[in-house]
Amino acid sequence: RALSREEIGTRVVATRATAGIVDRSSSGGGIEDAGNGVPVFCLPGSEDAARLGVDIVIEEAPHLAGLAARDDR
Repeated sequence: RALSREEIGTRVVATRATAGIVDRSSSGGGIEDAGNGVPVFCLPGSEDAARLGVDIVIEEAPHLAGLAARDDR
């Protein structure tokens, strides 16, 4: 949101971007092993904001994959 704020000012409060890790073992999908998380992203609707979000996700992908694989989430 800080990057968005630089671009659009206080309208950043309406971006509503969020992210998290869904634990597949508790989703009823039959996977019981710990560390089977899946990163999930909800990006803003505007094209420019979504592009910025994708750029950030790609840059952070290795870190996010590591978080998803952890057993202690």
